[in-house]
Amino acid sequence: MKKTYIDERGWQYAVRPGLGNDIFKAFYRKPGKSWHAVRALAWFASEQEAEADLARWAIEKGMKCVEG
Repeated sequence: MKKTYIDERGWQYAVRPGLGNDIFKAFYRKPGKSWHAVRALAWFASEQEAEADLARWAIEKGMKCVEG
């Protein structure tokens, strides 16, 4: 199941596909806004790798995890 992380500002972070279906990256969105790529994180060929990268980064930043 995909995870969404929320920071202290209420911004959401989740892994989403890029252009095409074979590249994935962490994206963020402010409340009520659209998604944007997290520049500090890399693109990955698998969704699982991108999820692991986001999970590591979210822990470093002290974010809360929300399932789904």
